[in-house]
Parts: sequence; structure tokens; C-alpha cells
Amino acid sequence: MSVSRTADIENLIFRPLPPAIVRRTLTVTGDIARGMKGAFLVGSVICLAAVTIAAPSTHAQSQVAVTRVIGTVPASIAVAPVQPVWDLSTILNGPFSAVVTWRIEANVSSVQIMLEASALYKGDDPSNADVAPIPLDTNRPVDISAEHAHDTSGSDRAAWISAGAPIDSFPTVRTQVLTYESSQLGLFSQLVTTRIYYNQQEQIKPMGQYSGRVKITTLIPPTVTQVH
Repeated sequence: MSVSRTADIENLIFRPLPPAIVRRTLTVTGDIARGMKGAFLVGSVICLAAVTIAAPSTHAQSQVAVTRVIGTVPASIAVAPVQPVWDLSTILNGPFSAVVTWRIEANVSSVQIMLEASALYKGDDPSNADVAPIPLDTNRPVDISAEHAHDTSGSDRAAWISAGAPIDSFPTVRTQVLTYESSQLGLFSQLVTTRIYYNQQEQIKPMGQYSGRVKITTLIPPTVTQVH
């Protein structure tokens, strides 16, 4: 081969490419690289998804249950005097009365009331045989007044009917039972005032303090419906 021919070949091989061809070559090469990278990422995601789907669940099995809790509020009643002692002040000849107020609390609207009371004994001694007691006036019924209730019989007066149970050794007389219906919603929570009559007929009564006992009994009528 001649020297000129050899030079022409070398010039053809080692001659720099035009800039436009270089830029296009680089662009094509970058596209191919990015395509390969994208294909790799897509393949990786597909492989990862396949692994995730195929992985067994790590959650333990569970069960739930529901039960019912119930309770019953029974009928109940309580009573107490508003104060422990009631002072009648001066007792003169003739009739007089003692007014005693009670607080009754019940979770029902209907309540039965009965009273027992003793005569008044000198020195608070029911065994005192030397001085006669001041007797109850059993001819006059006990007046009963409730704040928010009425006597279903319409009288609000409880008649004395027979001997009652002794209270602290004091002999007593008891009244009939009256039923009171409250106007409160499902409750009987109020004051009840009772007036008990005595009659001092002795012209000359030994001076001193005379005292007795009064007891109230409150009941829930058997006809009251229990809640179930």
C-alpha cells in the first residue's frame, strides 16, 4: 500500500467526529441506559411485590365475645325524726298535742304509715306507780300531713285501734295503717308531720318533767310492682 493511501486511512479512523454526531450518540446512549435502569427498577418492584404477597401473615388469630351485665335496684325505705327530742314546753290542764315531723325516703311512690305512742310519765319512768301518767287522748285520731302526698282514703287521720308494742318499756297504743301516694316521680322523699293528742285532766299534777315515746312505722305496700 502506498504511503498516501495509508495516511488517508489513518485520517479516516482517527479524525474527530462532528459535534452533532457526538451529541446524538450521547443522547441515544443515555436513553438506552435509562431504559435499562427503568427496566431494572420495574423488575425489582415486581419481584418485591411478589415476595410481599408470598410472605406469610405474622398476625395471630383472634376472637371477640360480648356479654350482658344486669342488676336490680330493690324497693327500699327509710325514716327518721327531724330532731331527736320534741319539747312540749308547759303542760296545763286540759287537752294538748305534740307535733312530730319525720323524714321519709323511699324509691317508690306509695308508702304505708302507722304510729305507736305512749302516755307521758313523770321522770321518764314508765314503772312509776306513785304518779299517774298523762294519757293519750285515744278518742282523737293522729293527724298526718305529707308535703307532696295524700292519704288514699282521703282522711289524713289515723285512728287508734289497739295496744301496740312497748317502746323502751313504755306501753303504747297503735293506729290503723294509712297509705299515702306521692306526687313525686317514682319516689317518696319528703317530710311527714304527725300531731298526737293528750289530755291532762288532773286538777293538781305534781310538778316536773313528763315524757313518753312516739314511733312511726313505714312500709312499702305489697302491691308495689318490683322492677325486674
